[in-house]
Amino acid sequence: MSRDSESKSIKDTLNDLLGSGTLGRKVVESQIKEIWTREMGTLISNRTTKIVLKGSTLYVNVNSSPLADQLNLEKDKVIDNLNTALRSEVVHELVINRKI
Repeated sequence: MSRDSESKSIKDTLNDLLGSGTLGRKVVESQIKEIWTREMGTLISNRTTKIVLKGSTLYVNVNSSPLADQLNLEKDKVIDNLNTALRSEVVHELVINRKI
């Protein structure tokens, strides 16, 4: 067999690597953290203490009860904005917790 028929492109290899397993999830989680900071603004970002993606559920801890209440009211909009920025339907559920 020739080398051309056996070889994969670098893009395909990286997509395979990132698309499966923990590494891919960590990359997506890192992207979500960057998007959260950019899309939610400084006030909300500064009051966010933790962001974790488990499966398709995004867990966000904030240190303000009124902010947690407001984010819970706007869950669907936040999910839509995150998925739009990610260009993929990654987040299906958002859990907001008030933690100090």
